[in-house]
Amino acid sequence: MKFSELNKNTTNEPIKKEIAHTIKKENKIVQSENQIIENKDKKEDIKDQAIEQEKNIILEQNKSIKEEKKVEDKDEMRFTIQPKINPQKEDFSGILQRKDEFIERAKMLYSRSLIWIKDFFIELEEPYLEKYSEAGYFIDDIYKEIDENPFFPLMLRYITPGNYLFSHSLNVAIIAIGAAKSLNLSEDKIRKIGIAGLFHDIGMMEYIYLARKEEKLNSGEMGLIKNHVIKSVELLDKIMDFEPEAKSFIADIISKTHERTDGSGYPLGISGDKLDVYSGIIAAADVYEAMTHIRPYRQDYELPSVIRSFIGEFKNLFPSNSLKGILSFLTMYPAGSLVKLSTGEIGIVEILNKRNFSRPVVKIVMDGDFNIVKNFYIDLTEYPLSNIDDIVNYEEISKKNNEFLVDFQMQNLWVDW
Repeated sequence: MKFSELNKNTTNEPIKKEIAHTIKKENKIVQSENQIIENKDKKEDIKDQAIEQEKNIILEQNKSIKEEKKVEDKDEMRFTIQPKINPQKEDFSGILQRKDEFIERAKMLYSRSLIWIKDFFIELEEPYLEKYSEAGYFIDDIYKEIDENPFFPLMLRYITPGNYLFSHSLNVAIIAIGAAKSLNLSEDKIRKIGIAGLFHDIGMMEYIYLARKEEKLNSGEMGLIKNHVIKSVELLDKIMDFEPEAKSFIADIISKTHERTDGSGYPLGISGDKLDVYSGIIAAADVYEAMTHIRPYRQDYELPSVIRSFIGEFKNLFPSNSLKGILSFLTMYPAGSLVKLSTGEIGIVEILNKRNFSRPVVKIVMDGDFNIVKNFYIDLTEYPLSNIDDIVNYEEISKKNNEFLVDFQMQNLWVDW
């Protein structure tokens, strides 16, 4: 049964009965499958060993949750990511009922933050300014909103069309805070990493004319624009209320934003352990944010496809723990991802499920033929036999329903709110 068939009911009660019937039916199927497995020959050594191994894996996962792990650069990167196991299922029904309230809250904070960032970038032309403490206040608010507002990650979709640096700086800070929280870093470190996210590209304002070019930069222009890293560090000297230790910590992070662990980065080409977890978080957040937003010279990439790149060809470019934090916060299907369900229907991931990364809350927007349907929500934890089958490629949508794609991408443009 497709979820859209459940949504055809006109009253809430038939919907609840139909959903309950569907869940009951799926549970019976699962129980039947389990019974078949139980009735198979229990004497087979291979299956006994598999069951024992599975138990051991679960025990190890539960044990690891109880222990607070230290963040060390030398830790081995683990793919696939294991979400924290909790026997209690997340109840999203109450959250969905408060969606308008949550979205309003998120937009208010996002708007206030953007206004501050715009003013900050303009004031950098002054001889000196006091912005460190103000930046800290916004980082504290973002930290709290990530904790309390399940719809806040949807703000990462936005781009400020007049100057992408404003939304880029804010989005990098949000991702960095979420990643650092996922790694259980101290609140002090998280705060400074978040501020580094806000400040990491302030030097780009001097080269914004190059960033706005619609064609690929030549070698000379590329060499010139790379100087924005050094310029960003230099501009920190204008911020008079910096605490000395904080300034040194943040300057070090910003100086390594474009460095890579394989030595292919700039400006120094450092490699290996010289790129620490803190710098790596900003570096990875910077790449993710840039790739998932349109630029004058290219289109944006699908959110899950960028995540797959981090797991694949990019995994040797950043410290392993930095990637763990980024992937744990964004998950395999970040908020705003277009996905195809096993039922064939197309949906947008709206609420991340940190207890089960592959089973978020999805808003159904199209049927399997890419026809727009009346929107409704599906909590995939309620449907054990249904799942996300694949990501939806923008090129495919442009061919089958370009009107939807244009509208979807237009909604990513931040209009002063």
